[in-house]
Amino acid sequence: MLTEQLLSGLIGALAATFISVIYLNISEKNKLRGAVFIEVVGHCDEIYHFLKKLHLYKKSKYTNHSFPFSNTDYKLISDKLSMLLLSKKVHSKLMLAYGKGDTLMLLESLCKNFDELNRILGNSTRSGWVNEGQKVHEIFSEEIEPLRTKLITSLLDGTRYIPTFYKFVQRLKQLFLKNHQT
Repeated sequence: MLTEQLLSGLIGALAATFISVIYLNISEKNKLRGAVFIEVVGHCDEIYHFLKKLHLYKKSKYTNHSFPFSNTDYKLISDKLSMLLLSKKVHSKLMLAYGKGDTLMLLESLCKNFDELNRILGNSTRSGWVNEGQKVHEIFSEEIEPLRTKLITSLLDGTRYIPTFYKFVQRLKQLFLKNHQT
């Protein structure tokens, strides 16, 4: 009788330890993914914001409207944008937290579109602005916006392990208590 109780207690302690280790592992992974989520979205938002500003500047310049900011501001924005586009820090963090899967591919696709947009804006001319401006608008609306939405959804889906695991553990606990009460 005492041996059965000791064995039952030992098995329960081992099971609880095992579940705790799994829970802590998943919890830390979820915490890391949450931080990476915020950093990736912030990084992409900054690039998007700077590209919109450059677009506004070029549009104003080529349609003879007043400039929204000075040439010095334009140069500063261009430099910051170049730095963000060349940086691989956020890509590396995403790869560590999410692996080399679909989420990383979405970020890479989005960045390729950012690069293309930056190239078009950088090479645009007054004579070609009608076509270039339309192309810029198409890339924003047809490529970048859907990719941003997909990336955010994919990042968010990657942070949903804990609630699912918590529900699983609670269900196991209910079944265990139900079986030991009868």
